[in-house]
Amino acid sequence: MRILLVNDDGIFSQGIHLLADKLSDINHIVVIAPEMQSSNSSHTMSFKIPVNYAEVKISEKYKSYAVKGTPIDCVKFGIDEILKYKPDFIISGINDSPNIGTDVLYSGTVNAAIEGAILGIKSIAVSQEGKKFDYSANFILNNLDFLYNAIYSKDFILNINIPEKPKDIIITETGHRQYKDWYEYVENEGYYLKGYTLKSDKNQYKTDAEYFDENYITVSPIKINFNDLEALKFLKDNLKLEK
Repeated sequence: MRILLVNDDGIFSQGIHLLADKLSDINHIVVIAPEMQSSNSSHTMSFKIPVNYAEVKISEKYKSYAVKGTPIDCVKFGIDEILKYKPDFIISGINDSPNIGTDVLYSGTVNAAIEGAILGIKSIAVSQEGKKFDYSANFILNNLDFLYNAIYSKDFILNINIPEKPKDIIITETGHRQYKDWYEYVENEGYYLKGYTLKSDKNQYKTDAEYFDENYITVSPIKINFNDLEALKFLKDNLKLEK
């Protein structure tokens, strides 16, 4: 299988190269990642600024390229100008912190996978808790065929989050992730966003947020169609607009 690995942690992230090393024994792997840390870049794409890239020698088993751009550029530009073909599968990660609930709106990791789906390519995002990537890499390797075949249409991605000490796996909805956050000033630098997670009071039942906190590996389908069909029907039936 021809697999493109991307991330938002940068070309020298340990997670992406450990995964590439394990997958490259039986697959054709190419790594395309931002040259710098690009976490929380959401779906940002370079538009009026140039995108450049350079090959980086990391392994004899696969090729790696550093892109001066965003995770979305790594997918879109990477396919158009570096690969010059559509891969069979895109894996975004392994990210070194979880992307749970509403994190998916901000995450460069998740949005890189979404860009893959927009381009009609089966895609998954993989994130974890902690800095040891062996378990997560082996999880993807051992379940690669299942994860690929589980994406029965190209209208959605799978968002996978792996806790530090997983006790089981669950397929679940994406919920709401709540934070207590603030800005902290560092002299001669500026303000940094700081924070920690809270138990959300907006989830009426267990979602990925609650299951992840209980040490479950969560697998959540995320659709790229944002239409709220219930609201659409309500507006059509009740909203009277004047010309």
